[in-house]
Amino acid sequence: TLHLQRLTGNTWTTLYTLGPKTAKKATYVSNSRNYTVTGGYYYRVYGTHSAKKGTTTETTASYTNGLWID
Repeated sequence: TLHLQRLTGNTWTTLYTLGPKTAKKATYVSNSRNYTVTGGYYYRVYGTHSAKKGTTTETTASYTNGLWID
């Protein structure tokens, strides 16, 4: 699942969520979407990723660096 977030003050707030996207026996999974954002803020993408085998699920998260939009 991907989340587009905006920094307001010291808090990252989710504006849009895309997913989840599921694939079986895949090397990678990709997803994309275009959004129009308001200038004057930092934005980033936050992703949560899971892999499951049998009854075991491993989950992790990643973030892009914040990007200033004029």
